[in-house]
Amino acid sequence: MKRKGSIVFKLSLFISVMLALLVILTSLIVITISRGVLDSNVRDFLISTVEQDVSTIRITETEENRTENIYYPYGEGYIEIDMDFLKTVGNVYAAIYTGAGEFVYGELPVYMVEPFTYTYTYVYNHDGVRYQVYDRKIPVVGAEHGELWIRGVVSKQQSEAQLGKIISVTLLFVPVLAVVAMAGGYFLMQMLLKPLKEIQQTAGQIASATDLSKRIEIKRDDEIGKLSGSLNTMMDRLQESFENEKRFTSDVSHELRTPLSVILGESEYMLEKECEKEEYAEALEVIQRQGRKMDTIVNDMLSFSRMDQGIENYCFEKTNLSSLVRDVVTECGKWDRKGIQLSSEIEDDIYVSGNAFLLERMTRNLIDNAYKYGNENGHVDVRLVTEDGYARLSVEDDGIGISEEDRDKIFLRFYRADASRTEEGTGLGLSMVSRIAELHDARIELQSEEGKGSCFSIIIKIN
Repeated sequence: MKRKGSIVFKLSLFISVMLALLVILTSLIVITISRGVLDSNVRDFLISTVEQDVSTIRITETEENRTENIYYPYGEGYIEIDMDFLKTVGNVYAAIYTGAGEFVYGELPVYMVEPFTYTYTYVYNHDGVRYQVYDRKIPVVGAEHGELWIRGVVSKQQSEAQLGKIISVTLLFVPVLAVVAMAGGYFLMQMLLKPLKEIQQTAGQIASATDLSKRIEIKRDDEIGKLSGSLNTMMDRLQESFENEKRFTSDVSHELRTPLSVILGESEYMLEKECEKEEYAEALEVIQRQGRKMDTIVNDMLSFSRMDQGIENYCFEKTNLSSLVRDVVTECGKWDRKGIQLSSEIEDDIYVSGNAFLLERMTRNLIDNAYKYGNENGHVDVRLVTEDGYARLSVEDDGIGISEEDRDKIFLRFYRADASRTEEGTGLGLSMVSRIAELHDARIELQSEEGKGSCFSIIIKIN
């Protein structure tokens, strides 16, 4: 038997107690019903026997069959009684009395002086023995000679003995059934909870070995199978999250290490020797540029952390996306980067439910990404249109494009499709676009061809 703290023991004990109580309750019901049935059978048999005896009694004027029947004087005639009257049938005894209580004929197992009654039946106790009694008035013509009664009596010992046997058998089998119920409940719980034990063992192996790749191998269509499937799905997401965070930590360290190394290198170089004013200014510009890059990385990381904590950190309200995108395009159009021309096509009065700050940042990041990977003297087109209850925000460039193998990776943090462009951005722009779109229940579509450019589209429901 398992230790008392185990769920197998607790459930087995619960089921066993419930089954034992059910067996006991059923036994009590059977005993109660049996008692009622036995009493009813005895009563019915007593009544039917007495009624048959009534049919064997007649009032006659002469003694016609002295040799076959018994005659008892009654008024000017006789009471003719069948010779079979004294035969005891099923322990039922009967006797004939006058209305005044005078014994006429018959046999009873106990002497009774109880007055005759018209009740159905009643119980008479004598010396610890219970008797069922039934009084029946004999119909006679005329009442000038007094009433006649038949009293039928049967002992309840026989029915009580039968009930005692039923109780004895029940009491004998109740413990047996209780033990069987406990054993059955225990083995049933062992069988039902075996998959849970496997789940526990797998979880323990994952915890002890920190191996998030292990999965629960249970293929069932019941609730436990669904539980194992849900746990496997959870482990998939945990493994993915763990790997992403691991890669993210590594990437952050790498991204911050480069500007820190530049800053420390410039500082040490300037402190080691006397430098001209122009050299100090040049070094400070390098340090400032690397410091700003680190500041951008840290701010983007803080933004990611805040978004990962949920949308409750941002106020979502009805926002004029048309006005917001138009303002961003106007501001970005002032950039003088690689001679790229920025154009736009924006429908008026497109409203969505969202956070204006996040939507502005998403739009700015898409345009910034198009500038970074666009060709010299190229074009960037921004379009905002409505389609079947949704707003489509598209940013298209004619730059280097994205290869097939990179399309599934470009939204990862710190990933760059063109690794040679180490000085441009932090590698967090498209990751932030993806996260902001997710917070707004929007989807991202990407169309790209190497050497011809890319088009990023955000599809978001109109409010």
